[in-house]
Amino acid sequence: MLSQIYIQNALILIGETTIPNFNKAMIKKLAASNIHRPNNRISDINSHQTHIAITGEEMNIFPFIANFNYLQRNTTEKTYIPLGINLSSNNLINLGIQNLNPFLFLQTYTYCYIRQGNQNPQIQLSLLSKDAPLFLTFRNYLYEGDYLIVLCDDSTFYFYGAKSNLNLSTGVYY
Repeated sequence: MLSQIYIQNALILIGETTIPNFNKAMIKKLAASNIHRPNNRISDINSHQTHIAITGEEMNIFPFIANFNYLQRNTTEKTYIPLGINLSSNNLINLGIQNLNPFLFLQTYTYCYIRQGNQNPQIQLSLLSKDAPLFLTFRNYLYEGDYLIVLCDDSTFYFYGAKSNLNLSTGVYY
């Protein structure tokens, strides 16, 4: 399990000057299957997966999704749950996105659902056909081996991208 200080230091490493309050966090190293643009993959895989798979302890960062899924357990339809996200304009600039004002949090959204059945449950984060354009742009600047950092303060989420050369530890804080 990661410490709150480790998460804060990781954010400082990626150039963040304003760190929001959080009571849960995760640092996830992105696998090739978590990257939706084939040109951003290092591994030669032929995957049609476009979501970011949140598994195991990482799912504890998103407890309301599991609760919602439990309430919907008797339906056979997939229910996509909207997830509001704040992105740091500083982080987006550091990832290479141009023409943004620094020192802002930009609101965007993605969709997710829980895959169950015979396989291990996982939250499948990001539905390309429904995600906000800003969130898709954020994902376009992430490559295999990069890191997704998620902070949560109750129901407010902050997503950050970190490049692979930082060699961050992965895990959760809660």
